[in-house]
Amino acid sequence: MSEKTQQIATLEDFARRLTEEKGLNALDKDILDQVQKDLIDRIEDRINAAILAKMPEEKLDEFNGILDTKDSHSIQEFCAKNIPDLDALVGATLMDFRQIYLFS
Repeated sequence: MSEKTQQIATLEDFARRLTEEKGLNALDKDILDQVQKDLIDRIEDRINAAILAKMPEEKLDEFNGILDTKDSHSIQEFCAKNIPDLDALVGATLMDFRQIYLFS
C-alpha cells in the first residue's frame, strides 16, 4: 500500500469515527458515504492549511515545485524535513477539527 493510500485509509477511518461519534450512522449508506467523503476533503484542507502556515517562507517556492510533481513521498519527505514536529502538527489539526465538528 502506498503512503498516499495509507494516509487516505487513515483519514477514512478518522472520518468514519467522527460520523459514529456524531450519531450519523443511521443515515442512508449513500448519504453517509458522501458525508464521510466531504469530511475527508475538509480534513485534508485543514491539514494543508496548517502545513502551509508552518512552512518556512524561504521554502515555499521549492515546496510549490514539489507539489507540482504530485509525488506524495517527496511531498511528505519535504514537509517532514522542513516543519518541526510535523506529526504533532497534523495530530493537533485533527483533534481541533474533531472538537469543532462534534461540538459545534
